[in-house]
Amino acid sequence: SRIAQTLITAFILGIILFGALNLAYLMHGWPINPNSILFWLASMALTLGIILPWLARWIDKTLSKVLFGVTFDETSAIKTYSQNVSADWDQAKLSKQALDFILQEMGTDRGAFFINQDDRPGHVTFQMIASVNMPTLETGYFSGSDLWIDYLRQQHTAVTQYDLDVLPAFKNLQENARNWLTSMPVELFFPIILRQRDLVGLLALGSKSNHRPYWPQDLNRLQILASQIAVDMDKAKLFGQLGEVNRKLGELSGQFETFDQGKTDFLSIASHELRTPLTQIHGYASMLLETTEAELQDPAYMALVFKGIAKGSTRLKEVVDLIFDVSKADIGELDIAKGPVNLAEIVNEATANQKDALEQRGHQLVISGLDQLPLIEGDMSRLLQAVNHLLNNAIKYTPDGGIITITGRKITKDGTITQVELIITDTGIGIDPKDQKRIFEKFYRVGNVSHHSTDSVKFKGAGPGLGLPLVAGIARAHGGRVWVESPEYNEETCPGSQFHLILSVQIPDEEPKPTSAAPSSMAETRHWGREEQRLIQKKIAQQKRAQKK
Repeated sequence: SRIAQTLITAFILGIILFGALNLAYLMHGWPINPNSILFWLASMALTLGIILPWLARWIDKTLSKVLFGVTFDETSAIKTYSQNVSADWDQAKLSKQALDFILQEMGTDRGAFFINQDDRPGHVTFQMIASVNMPTLETGYFSGSDLWIDYLRQQHTAVTQYDLDVLPAFKNLQENARNWLTSMPVELFFPIILRQRDLVGLLALGSKSNHRPYWPQDLNRLQILASQIAVDMDKAKLFGQLGEVNRKLGELSGQFETFDQGKTDFLSIASHELRTPLTQIHGYASMLLETTEAELQDPAYMALVFKGIAKGSTRLKEVVDLIFDVSKADIGELDIAKGPVNLAEIVNEATANQKDALEQRGHQLVISGLDQLPLIEGDMSRLLQAVNHLLNNAIKYTPDGGIITITGRKITKDGTITQVELIITDTGIGIDPKDQKRIFEKFYRVGNVSHHSTDSVKFKGAGPGLGLPLVAGIARAHGGRVWVESPEYNEETCPGSQFHLILSVQIPDEEPKPTSAAPSSMAETRHWGREEQRLIQKKIAQQKRAQKK
């Protein structure tokens, strides 16, 4: 450090002066007071130790200018920089080129280039982006109000290790900043400042190879070069941001294309889903219109016609309800009737609903761990919808004779059960990782739309593509989430899939949402409420009992 250099210089000068005075005393017999000689020797040595380095700088600068015509030329400095540093729009490459040029110009073989990675006001994060003969350094995290950061912004000049040790401005330097700066084997730090105040980077330079200090002309040259580097780094940053924007636009364009194709597929599937039951209803209704007197008296024939109409209308209602439910779930307005729910009963009822499909496909169903689950707060009918869709999905995408497992587990936090998890595992064809998030998005479909089928049992018979989005909406409405895990899609090895449905034991209170008018098509449509549906089902049951009697 400069303190050590000054003390060593003063000590050497003191010895020389002491020897000179002793020689004069011996040769000429000069009277010397021992007390005064020590005082004057110490004063002269210390004064010369301080003056000589500055004197050496002035002499070096003057001789260079007078004898060799060396002067500082800003235009020449920028021209030389432009010739040696190519306009690379990659910040890392540009930083390395700029650092190599600076080290060559300053006559040092050690240095580092740090870039400020923090765009937040009042924060500075220096990360090493290029280095030469430097150890690996940790990223420095500082406040914009730190003494040395503020000094660099205000003074636009170098800070040396000597300054950090001596200058009063750095007496109260923050400990983390001092430790970070002094850990580097360098002599000075020079700021890269843009637009007078923006600290975009930092140069750390080691000692010169000739062991000379950095003269004022060196700092002036660094000032000009740092200004040019700041401009180039800003251009590179803007170019990088533009590239990132273009990349995101490309992704959005691809997503819009996928969404548009998905919407087209959905309309095609929805029209098919609606056309099939409508055709069935229309056909049986036509049969009813053309019924003869004899056929009207035939109970078996009339039962066949009415059952056909009922089956078609039931399927039509299921499709329409599913479309409206998914639309509501997509905007977070799914109706939820809170009440105590036993998940074991939900799974048992869903299993009963899918019993025929399981038997038709020859699947084995294994259920475990549900009895240990606590009652949760939720909507029984909605949760039954979710489990039905997940179980049906496993049935359709598992080859005949597969195994489907439903397990449950408790999730605790601080010793309290806060959530429960249903895990539905199959031995099916699996799901490609790139599709595992998007299968829960509305309009998204895996595979070709030609695989669509209204059959809920057929292998790979893709339905309207709304079941999993509805499951995701139901999970969110219950303070939970759903996701799938699968190593790959492979119809030969059948790696299987595992769907995880997490539900909160207690549904979190929802924030009030702004009310909005329903679309005219929805407002004019009659939707049965839950109470009305129960009354209708009760009447149907009464009619069936009456018929049996």
